[in-house]
Amino acid sequence: MARQPKNPARPPEDGQKPTGADTTAKKQRGKPFQKGQSGNPAGRPKGTRNKISEDFIAALCEDFEAHGVGVIKTVREDNPTQYLKLVSDLVPKDFNVKHDSSAAFTALWQRMGGGKTKHQP
Repeated sequence: MARQPKNPARPPEDGQKPTGADTTAKKQRGKPFQKGQSGNPAGRPKGTRNKISEDFIAALCEDFEAHGVGVIKTVREDNPTQYLKLVSDLVPKDFNVKHDSSAAFTALWQRMGGGKTKHQP
């Protein structure tokens, strides 16, 4: 005879212990705290999240002071595409140019690549 699976939703019979689903607490639905009340009234300690960021920026600053100018020059000469990407990432997204910059861009491109791209013979 095949064994029938237990039905946890079925109420226990007299003298039996309730099954697993019957003993679990109801799940909290909705917001657990009243408006204006926090689950962590003390909040996070000051500076805990910022410590890693500050340490990283300090280390980056030290490295840049030692090697920055040389690395920028190397990237500009060896990989102008990456150099332009870096420059464009540093320019604010809402940066507005109020004059024709095509001549300046052309001059910059010619200085960086000698007027040629790496794919040209």
